[in-house]
Amino acid sequence: MNIWREDLLTRLNAAHGATEVFSVIELESKALGFDHLAYGVRFRYPLSNPRIVLLNNYPEQWQTLYAERGYINNDPVVMRGMASQLPFVWSEHYSQASDTFWEEARQFGIANGWSQSATDCRGRQSLVSFVRGAECLSSAELFANGARLSFLAHAGHEYLCHQLAREHHAQDLGELTTREVEVLRWTAEGKTAGEISILMGISERTVNFHAANTMAKLNCANKTATAVKAAILGLLD
Repeated sequence: MNIWREDLLTRLNAAHGATEVFSVIELESKALGFDHLAYGVRFRYPLSNPRIVLLNNYPEQWQTLYAERGYINNDPVVMRGMASQLPFVWSEHYSQASDTFWEEARQFGIANGWSQSATDCRGRQSLVSFVRGAECLSSAELFANGARLSFLAHAGHEYLCHQLAREHHAQDLGELTTREVEVLRWTAEGKTAGEISILMGISERTVNFHAANTMAKLNCANKTATAVKAAILGLLD
């Protein structure tokens, strides 16, 4: 187990971008007897319509149908995953209310799976699913492979979320200076430019100069929106 884990982390650290990270985890999931891998993450920004990113190797026809039917809003696996961070086997959560969904999914070899969700320190929610069309996961299989599935899921959360955050927010993440971060922190606490100038020992004009720079770098219309965005994206930590 230790050798397998070290080898996995070595390959994940060497991967460039979310696509390569996904491929590493996909390969491991197939070695554990799964046909498909699915990953989804919900970022906290924009606040009015949080960005959701999905990665999977499902058949294209199912991906199209899934999008057309809006299944992201009532997918029983997603709903269960967002309700608890405990891992679960799909067969334990079938219900009559979701019969149509499962009937359609099975036509594309999506019938049985194991999933685990996570919420990181920045409030990003994600879900990893290892999926196949064959038999349900047995107790013996879970006993034998449970530890690897759990580690693989956590590694997926860590590496995929990090890469996707970089790729999807890259245009929003101009590098902030130390002074700009300090101005934003005080702004986030409700301080005015005059109050910040006293706290930082600089002129009010300089405070406004730094504030304007942060607005441009984070593509925001005002100081409040800039402070909120920076906090959500973890730039003030």
